[in-house]
Amino acid sequence: MCHLVLLMPFIGPTVFWISPMSIAVPIYLVILASPLWLYWYVIKSMRWPVQTGKEKICRGIATVISVEGSRLTESMNGEIWNAESRDRLELNDKVGVFDIRGLLLKVRRIRNTT
Repeated sequence: MCHLVLLMPFIGPTVFWISPMSIAVPIYLVILASPLWLYWYVIKSMRWPVQTGKEKICRGIATVISVEGSRLTESMNGEIWNAESRDRLELNDKVGVFDIRGLLLKVRRIRNTT
């Protein structure tokens, strides 16, 4: 069914064989506009940033909830993760995730610009 919608601009000219020009042109414009509208939404959705998986986690910001040396526990998007950092962190510090290895996140302290 989807392929028919995408092929409508090529199938549409048949309306010129069965209808007079004054009726066929508006009908064909509607037939042409509908797949163009669909193409626009498809291209727009392909440009959205990734919103799931490793790519989203690696761009995330988390809050430190437990510190044990370089190992820590953090909360990100309502989930609790084990993490590791080279920075010296304290409770409630904000950290940015830059890598993920299995279920262990590699994080860095976020510097305050204020």
